[in-house]
Amino acid sequence: MTTISPARHQTTDPRLKVTLAVLGVLVSLNLVLALAAYIQARPNTPALAPGGDFDASRGFADLKRLVSFGPRPPGSPALEQSQHFIAGELHAAGANVVLESFTASTPLGAIPMTNLIAKIPGSSSAVVIIAGHCDTKRTNFPFVGANDGGSSGAFLLEMARVLARRKNALTYWLVFFDGEEALQHWSNTDGLYGSRHFVQELSAQGTLNQVRAVRGRRTLQHRLLSYST
Repeated sequence: MTTISPARHQTTDPRLKVTLAVLGVLVSLNLVLALAAYIQARPNTPALAPGGDFDASRGFADLKRLVSFGPRPPGSPALEQSQHFIAGELHAAGANVVLESFTASTPLGAIPMTNLIAKIPGSSSAVVIIAGHCDTKRTNFPFVGANDGGSSGAFLLEMARVLARRKNALTYWLVFFDGEEALQHWSNTDGLYGSRHFVQELSAQGTLNQVRAVRGRRTLQHRLLSYST
């Protein structure tokens, strides 16, 4: 029996070496092109389920991002930064973003505030309002509102992504209120600045009759009812 030594059968033909090298480059190039095609085919929001389901992981990521801005009392740079982030995410989701700016009269003086409204059209002009807030309490310690303005804003963001990706029978307005927390002590005039202004605007515009349902702050529901009667 003859033993064949691998060393004796190594390729020595230069043309064969060149051919093998070219084949290797082509295979590598095909792999790169296939990977690029796969990446381009993926959605810009990879954490969002393809079917448009509510993605709790993405919502939690939004919560962490909102909290990272720090305390966000009305009129603060941190709140303005968080509102820019929210507006950017809403635009990316395909929602029509309306900024409702106003100046609130507070125990601390006049403070500029802004409600963010994400409008997602449906086949009907009847409106369902889902509301929350994105501001935090003004305190003497770093209160970031993770389970308050943070979770509220994160939930609304993910809901906007879900609703914007599907055909809706009703029109949805997702409202991020500013100035919901009292600046000193809760009273009829200190707190709920954003929702009070929002309802006043709906009443002034004559669009209250379009609202079919409200989900969010119970005080907003009561205030809408009081204006509609």
